Amino acid sequence: MTWTAIVVTRRHGSQDVFIEQELELLQTQGVLPAEAALLVVEDACPDVGSGGSTLNALLVVAEHLCARRGFTVLNEHVLKDAKILIIHLGRPFLFDPRGAAFLDLNADFVSASGQQVAMTPLISQYTAITALAAASRPGVWISGSDSFWQLESTDGILERPECDLTAFTVPVTREFAKNHGMYTLDSDNNLMDIVYQAPFDGHSDESKQKVPLVVTLMHMSVKAATQLLSLHSQYPLSASTYLGIDSGCAGLKLSLFFDFLLPTCSNISETDFCSGMRAGSRETTLCKCETREDRMADLSKARKLLWNCFSKLQSKAVFLNTSCYHYFTNKPDDMVAFVKDCLKGDVSSFADVCKFLHTPTFRNVSAEHTDVRIHSVYPASDNDVIVFAANIANNRDFESSQVNDFQNFEGDAFSVDDVFRSMNNDYYFISAREYKVEIWLTEVSRVLNANAHTCLLPIFRSICSFNDAFLRNRLFKLLDDIALDSKSTRIAGRAMSCVADVLGILANNQGGLRSGPAANKEFVEALSMLQVELTTEQGIQKLRQVCDKWTDTPSRLIRAARHYEAAAQIFTRRTVMYCKKFMCLKVSEGANVPRCRASAAARIDVAGGWSDTPPITFEYGGAVVDIAIKVDGKKPVSCTCSKLSDQVGVFVWWWNGEEKERIAFLSKAAIIEAHDKPSARGALICAALVASGLFEERDDDQSLEVIFRAKLGADTVGLEIETESLLPHGSGLGTSSILAGCVLASVWNVMGLKYDQSSLLHGVLYVEQLLTTGGGWQDQVGGLTAGLKIGRFGNSPDTAHISVERFVVTDEQMAALNARLALVYTGRTRLAKNLLQ
Repeated sequence: MTWTAIVVTRRHGSQDVFIEQELELLQTQGVLPAEAALLVVEDACPDVGSGGSTLNALLVVAEHLCARRGFTVLNEHVLKDAKILIIHLGRPFLFDPRGAAFLDLNADFVSASGQQVAMTPLISQYTAITALAAASRPGVWISGSDSFWQLESTDGILERPECDLTAFTVPVTREFAKNHGMYTLDSDNNLMDIVYQAPFDGHSDESKQKVPLVVTLMHMSVKAATQLLSLHSQYPLSASTYLGIDSGCAGLKLSLFFDFLLPTCSNISETDFCSGMRAGSRETTLCKCETREDRMADLSKARKLLWNCFSKLQSKAVFLNTSCYHYFTNKPDDMVAFVKDCLKGDVSSFADVCKFLHTPTFRNVSAEHTDVRIHSVYPASDNDVIVFAANIANNRDFESSQVNDFQNFEGDAFSVDDVFRSMNNDYYFISAREYKVEIWLTEVSRVLNANAHTCLLPIFRSICSFNDAFLRNRLFKLLDDIALDSKSTRIAGRAMSCVADVLGILANNQGGLRSGPAANKEFVEALSMLQVELTTEQGIQKLRQVCDKWTDTPSRLIRAARHYEAAAQIFTRRTVMYCKKFMCLKVSEGANVPRCRASAAARIDVAGGWSDTPPITFEYGGAVVDIAIKVDGKKPVSCTCSKLSDQVGVFVWWWNGEEKERIAFLSKAAIIEAHDKPSARGALICAALVASGLFEERDDDQSLEVIFRAKLGADTVGLEIETESLLPHGSGLGTSSILAGCVLASVWNVMGLKYDQSSLLHGVLYVEQLLTTGGGWQDQVGGLTAGLKIGRFGNSPDTAHISVERFVVTDEQMAALNARLALVYTGRTRLAKNLLQ
């Protein structure tokens, strides 16, 4: 469903720039469609009525669509294939200076673009109308923000018969309808009449009777909208539009229901309507050059035009399937009912409502004001607070207990319109936004410190969309403080990863790929500090100082994000180092193994892939179902480790794609230098040698010959390691992790060490953290453990433990599975480290 245009009308004289900014923000956040024209239209004059506001809005949007198509004059054909939504913001709302449409409903949702957004009546209504309009023909939808309703379902509504004007309604009791309008319908739901404030004697039987309520929601067909648009140039109806006002006309008030819809009702005669007995049109302020007689003649002419325009159109009522309906008033008791009935809030008083809703009006109201029937706190400046209390008997007037910024008023009482016109609406939009962000930041802190399974990206995206440096810096400071204060490397690592996410979001898809190098000399000192627990705090602070200089362009934001990813990986590596305690190695007495070959299967994951990788597995835990597979009947990965008595060093044979190459590491320093650089030749072998325990810190000054003679036997001065894989590089079958397991197994055997399956699995996890590839644990579980199994990862804050459960598979099941497996190599390779970034 795509809207051609969305038009929001505002009262004449109200400030529109802030409304425009808020709507543009909703469009940026993916709430409103980016492809739709978004217009905020001021009413042509004060008190123009819902009908006059609709006619003026339709004129403005039609002119906009004409201009967009290159037309130089108004052409009604732009309505032919258009779906237009007009939303009237309506009158001032005491409980939120921004208007009822922007009232925070104390609930968030995630938009189509993945941003956290505060739910408001405007958004709720827009979402429901969009669902209703999905299957409708082109035309104009008209809605008001004077009420709140929640659509329960669209059953039976989308298949409604098309007609010229569709009036949507909800069934309510006669008692409720006595203060509102109601429709009278025939058996086919055709409109017969509209009755405002129908007499009600209060009898109990009659009070329970359901009647169709007049709801400000209507759909006009293209035919009806075109006929309405034609009235913009016909005096005196043109007096409801900006064209008429700019031509010197006095304003004319029109009703959407009693001027546009009423003439379509079957029980309304031309005489009753045109005489003014039933019409809603009436005069606004007279021009000095006009007389009362002139204006009455104009009204009579206006009604005749309206009758000719609408009386031949067909109108129907359609009942909405709603879970609740509420009409907004400025009465506190009604707000209590709204929160209780529609928002399911646990409230019993207006003071409870103040605590439940997050609006600029409510948030500073304290419980001791509960004796005031209507009360609001409006901060006028940083050092001045104005408290208004409304008289319950007359909601139009306010009494001021302290008035410092309203010197233009005489006395202590003034109208609601006066108050709202004098307010700085910019403050309330910004204040509401800042307050919402504080709530979100509290949630971010809770999620990170509790290591909760909650995605924070929607909150990050939304805060970044505000384009407010103050709010961004609040977020950065919070994430840094969490990393600084936490004693858990998991939490600190996740906080650093969150900073990287925010930097990436700020780049707005313009700075390149998130994956890439992270060793810029400006960041190196800070990253090296994070390696050691004693200098971690200084490292986080240094990282922030450097990053603050890298936020000026999208490309530098992405590069900074990569370095925060590196910081997160450092904390991950420190966390995973705990897995060493699950490597239980014992000396095998009398063992002397000169040569050992270890081979293993590849693996395919059936379910749960990537849930094994940090930081995902730390935040959510992980479980992966794997199958160990042979390729062309062979175990495709192997490593052979042989002792050497005539050559000092470690000599690695590896396959470069065409032939075998030999790499020589002649010192311990060379092995240490290569073990954490995954792109270096032989890096995985070096990381496995370090993880195997072959080298210890006290060996720093010793040669390889001395170390090997002590650890491998008096006759051993070197090692030859030959690896082989029948799989292409980057095949996605877990080759590197499985190969690391084969290297460890062969090295441990020649070292005369005994190990169990758990030690091997955790040893590979250790190798990959030393290598800085940041891999998970499913590859080694899948390839080094036979058959079909599920691997799980312990998600407690202080341990990193892998457990494996093998499934019992019969020979018949295995044969059936093998008969259905085919391995296809696409030729596309990738490094897991880059995907994790």
